[in-house]
Amino acid sequence: MSETQLLITCVFILSFGFSWWLFPLFIRMARSKKVLLEDMNKFKKPKVPGLGGLALVSAFGLATTFMISTKTIFDLNSLSLELLYPALLTVFIMAFGGFVDDVLILTFRPAKIILAIVASVPMINTFYHIKQTIFLPYLPEIHLGGFYPLLIIPLFIVFGSNAINIMADFDGLSPGNSVIITAGLFVCAWLSGSPTGMFIFATLGGTLIVLYIFNKYPAKIFTGNIGTLFIGSVLAAGALVSNVKLPFLIIMIPYAVHFLLQQRRSLKHKTLFKERPRERGLVSKNGELKSEYTQSYGLTHFVMIYFRRFMKVTEKRLVYSIMCIQLLFAIVAVFVHIGRIY
Repeated sequence: MSETQLLITCVFILSFGFSWWLFPLFIRMARSKKVLLEDMNKFKKPKVPGLGGLALVSAFGLATTFMISTKTIFDLNSLSLELLYPALLTVFIMAFGGFVDDVLILTFRPAKIILAIVASVPMINTFYHIKQTIFLPYLPEIHLGGFYPLLIIPLFIVFGSNAINIMADFDGLSPGNSVIITAGLFVCAWLSGSPTGMFIFATLGGTLIVLYIFNKYPAKIFTGNIGTLFIGSVLAAGALVSNVKLPFLIIMIPYAVHFLLQQRRSLKHKTLFKERPRERGLVSKNGELKSEYTQSYGLTHFVMIYFRRFMKVTEKRLVYSIMCIQLLFAIVAVFVHIGRIY
């Protein structure tokens, strides 16, 4: 086993292990401290612990800290700390902002965008002197020079962090989709020969698998904004570090479509940046979900409106349907990346 393979395997096992220890611990803490949230997609609206995001960030932080210490002690050369440190600083800033949002419940909608721009500063400083080129299929190379870090990095962090946050109101949807996205980007980072990117995705993957186990239907814990903003920023930062920007954009198309469908209603009712359509549906006693809208204002509403023609749409079926869509785009992203390399 090579040094890189050992490093990736160890950090995955560590993140999985820390998560398996921390999630039950945080569930007990949340219940004892009455940090409970209503599950709005259940008919009886049960109370569910809401500290999942803190457990996720803690497990990720412990695993990365342990492995960075190991690298320092044993002088492992495959991991680039000059790329990893600013990426970690960016994602932990996003996590802190999500925690503040969970506690204070910020009503100023552009706050998350401003937070992401501020959080991208460490990565901007790191990438400023690195020559970067954008490669698009069948088009000539685009050399951005110094505009790359000032333009592309904030856009990726803003998009990635907020994308996961806007489609996360159903049990297992956020971690389920994120596991698929992480796996796809890990493969792309491996094909690109980026140990640091693989390290980031492997660490996130270990925590996300455990989060999915505890967040899938019926959810035992919720992540909150701290979890969704953190996950999205890690995905974006990992894509930038690995230089797999095109696969990231392809794999995130379902979230872009979801966002655009939401803005269709916001523009119609002149509520842009003020409010967005409610993602969740109306649940009946038998668990069936129905959209409160007559049009699709997001992928979740699309499934509730059109899939009910051939099946009863429950929360589990809705989540699995969107995960299948996400898997399709992950496969496309990997094959596009393979085509670019070979």
